[in-house]
Amino acid sequence: MSALAANHEPHPTSLGERIAQARRGKGWTAQMLAQRVYVATRTIQRYEAGTRDPLEEILLRIARETGVDANWLIGGTPTAELEAFE
Repeated sequence: MSALAANHEPHPTSLGERIAQARRGKGWTAQMLAQRVYVATRTIQRYEAGTRDPLEEILLRIARETGVDANWLIGGTPTAELEAFE
């Protein structure tokens, strides 16, 4: 079971909420995630607040470091669910 499924949080509706949920699923602070993806802590906070969107490269780093699907971060649907619609 993934860390996201295990924490029983409500389904996040925005990119920022999904970033925050992925980070919390790892038990990390914003500062810890920021260090892992090479951005400032305030930048992570802005992503999570929805006042700034990450560049694609940073979004992929966030997905890789937190162990979540990049498609889920972007739109809330993991790749496996997207393939079921094809």
